[in-house]
Amino acid sequence: MPYKEDQKLRDEANALKLFLKEFPELNVVASLKLLVEYIRPSAVTLKSLYEARELLGDRLGEKSPQVLANEAHQEERRQAEAAAQERANLIDAIVNNAKRSPQESANRRSQLNLKTTDEIRQIWTNIQNERVFRNMSVEELKAQVRQNNPQHTLPALPDTVTKEVIYRASPETMRMWFQRHGSDAVNARLQGKS
Repeated sequence: MPYKEDQKLRDEANALKLFLKEFPELNVVASLKLLVEYIRPSAVTLKSLYEARELLGDRLGEKSPQVLANEAHQEERRQAEAAAQERANLIDAIVNNAKRSPQESANRRSQLNLKTTDEIRQIWTNIQNERVFRNMSVEELKAQVRQNNPQHTLPALPDTVTKEVIYRASPETMRMWFQRHGSDAVNARLQGKS
């Protein structure tokens, strides 16, 4: 007897898998539970699942392709409206940021309308950064620049370049050392510091 029950469960599972492949839009947990409860105590087969689906229809929570397309269209419209609202808010903030005459404001608004939303976001970010930087002291600005631009170190001047070699070097060679190793390194070698 246990063998027949095991076989029955495998058949039901296979029938459910095949059914879900054909109707993936169903609310899986609730719909399957409703279908199986409707069919039992009879055997759950692919045929019985089709029949139960036809009889239960809308109670399964299945959405028609038209409803799905309509929902997708509404979501696209909501996203487009949100993007347009963001763009309008950014343009207003940029135009109202500076004191301009009405004509100048209209011209600036026209210019901004020709730019992409990403360009407008960048303009607004630059305006905000400018406000922050204006309120910083010179030391704070230098610290900010150092933080954002890590120091670039030049390679060390070779040991073969001695004070005497530097004195005898051609102008082209001196320029090359300045470019590759920096003038500070060459001057330090001349002064005997390195």
